[in-house]
Amino acid sequence: MPDEFNDVKPQSSTPVHSWCSGIALVRQLHDKDMAAEAQVVTDLCAALDHAQTEAHRQNLEIARLRNQRDGLHEAVNRERDRGLERVAAVEKKLDAWDELRGAVARLLGRDPETWPHHGNAPLAIASSVALLRQRVAQLEAIDSPERTLWQASGYDATSDPAVKFQLHTLWQATHKFSVAMMTKLAAKALEEAEGWDLPDNRRGIANQLLEHAYRLVDGQPEQAVDVANLAMFLWWQASQRPGAVS
Repeated sequence: MPDEFNDVKPQSSTPVHSWCSGIALVRQLHDKDMAAEAQVVTDLCAALDHAQTEAHRQNLEIARLRNQRDGLHEAVNRERDRGLERVAAVEKKLDAWDELRGAVARLLGRDPETWPHHGNAPLAIASSVALLRQRVAQLEAIDSPERTLWQASGYDATSDPAVKFQLHTLWQATHKFSVAMMTKLAAKALEEAEGWDLPDNRRGIANQLLEHAYRLVDGQPEQAVDVANLAMFLWWQASQRPGAVS
């Protein structure tokens, strides 16, 4: 029997009173069990409420983290797009530099694919422009028959530095070439060679011109001066004819 029955002492020895006391004891025990069950239910409901509250808090945290993740993705994408734009701008500048480098290389008569050999294109371009300006200034300061010839050829009619540079380079080339021609002619003159200006020698001069020209084409660049001198002989003879226009 339960301990509760041992603790209860009947207050009367009459049968009715004992029966009633027993019923009261059973009801008391029943009430205790109901109270315990009610407490269990109350605790369970509280636990469920706490679990629901925690689940709601976790859902809010998950939503916050998802929003943060989406924001990070957008920030990363924006930064990536900005990076691509910066790369495209740099590539555009590099293309412009490469076009300028190629133009300067062609102006200087160099290979656009390999110039400059040291790889420092900005330095090479800057030095080339400075040299170009120096040469133009030197040419413009010249007071000589050559300067008069270049004025007649339209040198002063253009303000394009590239054209001026080309004209100056041509002047240097023809000047050096004419010095080479005169050096060889002077050597022949000292050997008392003559007859270059006689019309009767025209055919012989023309044949010599062809011979030297063939050698020049065959890979002997030193023949160029002889070809030029022989061509000058023919040009001079033709210019001396009556009514000839030089």
